[in-house]
Amino acid sequence: MVARMKRTEPVVSDSALVARALLGDESGFSGLVERHVEMLTRTAWRFTGNQEDAEDVVAETFLRAYSRLEEIRGVETIAPWLRTITTNLCLDGYRKKKYRGQRIHDYARAVPTISTEHDPQGSALAREAQAELSRALRQLSPRQRTAFLLFEVEGKDIKSVAEEMGCSQGTVKAQLHRARRRLKDLMGDYLARSGE
Repeated sequence: MVARMKRTEPVVSDSALVARALLGDESGFSGLVERHVEMLTRTAWRFTGNQEDAEDVVAETFLRAYSRLEEIRGVETIAPWLRTITTNLCLDGYRKKKYRGQRIHDYARAVPTISTEHDPQGSALAREAQAELSRALRQLSPRQRTAFLLFEVEGKDIKSVAEEMGCSQGTVKAQLHRARRRLKDLMGDYLARSGE
């Protein structure tokens, strides 16, 4: 018995979709949206902490991208460019204190703390540690906080963090160094009190 070969559609490159969109073919831009919307929504959610705000950021990303398509004519993949727009919009939101409170609280909860199983005192200590970390993270600059959270909490490598932040790897390393030093200063009294 001969197996039938499935006919698959060739994958259309981002540059071909951009070219279609620039010629007025709506399927070009909608193809770009379909291809990248999920990745951008995940990126935005990391910053905003909720689906509604993440979707707003992604919608704004695509609006900006559409108005600047000419800039990326011929670029094979536009994912890094779109991710940079999304990250910058999120950083702008942090600067305006739009997302700051809720997302930092989520990250503080995600940081490993004392095991609290069968230990009410440990649970109280863990809540106190999370509150201190949350307070300290709010005092970092947006770029320091972003670098720290993406690298330390989400476990991304330096290269990935640099791509998401739209900066060099050296800049990420500098921001991480400053963030760690600042967190050590901000949490020094708490760590001394708790014997950490």
